[in-house]
Amino acid sequence: MMDGSAANHALRELDAVREAIDTGRYAEAALRIELLEQDIAGRDAAVVDVWQRLLNAERARVQQGQGVSRPA
Repeated sequence: MMDGSAANHALRELDAVREAIDTGRYAEAALRIELLEQDIAGRDAAVVDVWQRLLNAERARVQQGQGVSRPA
């Protein structure tokens, strides 16, 4: 479970990831994603699952913007 301040921090960081992607700062976005993953690693499994899905979607946007393709 995440308390209110942890959830607010995570959401602000997710917004920062999205802004970095939107402005072409892919390396920054990738780093922010990794840091967020570390922050949520010790959380409740349901919280981790939701955040992993969100971060995977943003990671795909980073890779798309960098022209990196992942094997299916």
